[in-house]
Amino acid sequence: MLGFSGYARAGMFTYRHHFIMTHLAHSKRRIDEHIRDNAGFTVLPGLDFSELTPLDTLSLSAGILASYDRLRGVYDFSVPVGFLAELTAGYRNVGIHGMIYAGENQVITSGDGFYKSDFYCRADAFWQKANQGISAKAQVSLHFIPGVVDLSMSLVVRASINGVFRRHQFSSLK
Repeated sequence: MLGFSGYARAGMFTYRHHFIMTHLAHSKRRIDEHIRDNAGFTVLPGLDFSELTPLDTLSLSAGILASYDRLRGVYDFSVPVGFLAELTAGYRNVGIHGMIYAGENQVITSGDGFYKSDFYCRADAFWQKANQGISAKAQVSLHFIPGVVDLSMSLVVRASINGVFRRHQFSSLK
């Protein structure tokens, strides 16, 4: 698996991209398993209105979500593409995030299964807190696809080790 993302800002203009790729090669001894090439990516130009409002965060972005998928010996590449838009608003430690996708059914093996639908909408409410070296985010999400409403919750805690192990010398490496 390989993934990367990027963010750039110039004034109120923003640009984000994400990419994730999986190359699944099975054992040579199993002839019923096929090599799978799969990836998904977004390209999202946007606007950051944060400095124009009393909110800490207010941003809007819109672009494309695309993927490719191939199961060698079974089917050739398929490359579905769709429109993706996101809105984020936050004040102090709380915020909301909305997302809408409309387009071809995506197949991203390590991604969110809701993108297999040709229409997907998501609404998140979150609380986040950060101190030096540690951050946390608790989130409740509603997922909407035609005929289905789903709920998910997440808690993410991140710790920065910031070179803590650089100064440590292992006795076996001396």
